[in-house]
Amino acid sequence: MPSPDAQPAVFTAELGLLATAHQRHPDAQRYLQLTRDDVVRRGLVRGEDVRRFEHFMQLDALMYARATFPALVVCGGFNQWLFFLDDQYDNHAEVASSQEQVQQIIDRAFEALSSGRLPRSSTPFDDFSASVGRRIRAAASTRLWHRFLEDTHEYLYHGSRVAIAHWGKLLSPEEYRPLRRLDSSMNAVVDMVELGHDTELSEADVVDPVIRELRQLACDHVAFLNDLASYHREVVRAGSAFNLLHCIAMESCGGSIAEAVPLLVTELNGILTRFEVLAAGLRGPLARHAAALRCMMAGNHRFSFHSGRYHHASAHLAELRGVATDAPH
Repeated sequence: MPSPDAQPAVFTAELGLLATAHQRHPDAQRYLQLTRDDVVRRGLVRGEDVRRFEHFMQLDALMYARATFPALVVCGGFNQWLFFLDDQYDNHAEVASSQEQVQQIIDRAFEALSSGRLPRSSTPFDDFSASVGRRIRAAASTRLWHRFLEDTHEYLYHGSRVAIAHWGKLLSPEEYRPLRRLDSSMNAVVDMVELGHDTELSEADVVDPVIRELRQLACDHVAFLNDLASYHREVVRAGSAFNLLHCIAMESCGGSIAEAVPLLVTELNGILTRFEVLAAGLRGPLARHAAALRCMMAGNHRFSFHSGRYHHASAHLAELRGVATDAPH
């Protein structure tokens, strides 16, 4: 386990662009109430889990700040689907340790999401999965729907399962990054960003080298910033080794988190700098897509450091040891 020395508050100051660039959907509070009531009614959360869900839901109104309210409901539903899916093995070590049980959870979830149909004996999550899938299918073009399913399938079968298998294994940063790219679900999330911000790309745009790099940079930024913010929650408290900050600390810093943080911050700043270089050359619909991706990154930055999801009195970053300004009351 890396040394628990805490890092001073340097991160948000260095990444000032995203620290100040976030937006929040004007109907965020209405969305929070509507969605919370829906998942409680379905029996997906109860008791203390309601507040934990409310913390997570802050992300939706930040990522889809420019969406119409109906689009926010549709695209936010996929974020919630990921939350409830991950909970089934992230919070149950005995399940996560069984490849067979994980396979059954993934198979059942993807079938309901992709088909909109319920198994003969259904659970509240089955019903929610089918509902989320039907809403996305109704809002998306056939082309985007199929791309979304392909990306979700890749995340589940080539990312999530592999990440669970490496949960406690120490990887080098070079070994970790490609696995994290699959496990983060970000390709499917970026499909939702297209849908939510009305920036659906043509197939030619999707395979264009510049756009592919732009989207990958945005995905990397979200995934690796998550690793920076969630280190204490995932590694220190939960015991996972599947975290980029942890990998960097063990590989290059003798286990020191204080020394590893600036290295990951530099990597994140480099990702953002390259993103802006590419975005500056875009016009029209592609420029709007870049703006939507920037909104996603800025929203994730705000969520990571202000929602309360990663706050703890002993957190490794000073920003995460104080009051969470956006935490639900």
